[in-house]
Amino acid sequence: MKKLIPILCLLSFITFFAASAEQFPAPVFKIEPVFHGTWGNASDQIGVSWIASGVFREGIKTGPSAFHVDDENRVWISDSMNKRMVCFAPGGKTSLFKLSEGIPSDFSVSSGSIFICMAESPAIIKYNLQTGEVQSSIQVPWKSPNRMLFISEDLIAIENQSSELWIYRKGKWFLYPSDAMEPAGTKENIFGIAYYGIENQRKILVAPWFYEQGEPETYSEVELPGDKIVFSKILGVDSHGIPVFAAVSRNHENILRMFSFDKDGNAFEICALPVLQGPHLVSQWIFEKNDRIFGFSGDEKGFTIYEANLKEKISH
Repeated sequence: MKKLIPILCLLSFITFFAASAEQFPAPVFKIEPVFHGTWGNASDQIGVSWIASGVFREGIKTGPSAFHVDDENRVWISDSMNKRMVCFAPGGKTSLFKLSEGIPSDFSVSSGSIFICMAESPAIIKYNLQTGEVQSSIQVPWKSPNRMLFISEDLIAIENQSSELWIYRKGKWFLYPSDAMEPAGTKENIFGIAYYGIENQRKILVAPWFYEQGEPETYSEVELPGDKIVFSKILGVDSHGIPVFAAVSRNHENILRMFSFDKDGNAFEICALPVLQGPHLVSQWIFEKNDRIFGFSGDEKGFTIYEANLKEKISH
């Protein structure tokens, strides 16, 4: 994959981490740029809208909505401004999927097809990766879908802009009755985060997909002594079905702390990564199914996809 990011930019990240490591308990790992692109409407660009120079506009149809990196190292980006999906393959080849309806939000690439969650004309549309033809569609019962968990064509979870979790099963949508659960999980369970008034603590919840099968239960607790959690999210699950929890704290507002859990549910920190600046995405850092971690940053010059190299520590 192209590595066009200037060396000075990467060195600034390393310097930032090295300076922070003395004050921060988590292992600090190197992040490496794996792709760099520019803004615009050409076939190898992504559209974006600005409030002012370098200040990204938020909302639907203002820039990229989501990104993923597949097992073949192809970078997929939903280009909401230009109403298309863009795929950057290793070697510089670019593929475009022009969308006939809706604005792309989150998506999933699976078994020769891509499933795209559309905004405004709300639906999940299945496209053939080889031909670009529409194969099927599932109507979505609201106009502003956000993050999506795709297990199969008969089992999907989507979070809307109001943080409600909707479940699709065999042709029907159900509103999940607990607002703590997130679109992150396996085919057996979904996970969520609960806040009970303790500022430095979050409870990780686990539940069956359907409320009639059991209510959410405590999976684990994450506590940051002497600090305050200001942001938290379940980034996804690893290849063993274990959730990956991410948090930003008041004492380290520029650092995303990532946690995993042992077989008894005890939390431990995986790594510390920078809070990236850029357009409003479903998530700036994503945990892919192959246990790789990618981030998206952007400024007025363009955007960069980073991968966290969890084999190379900068410091501990």
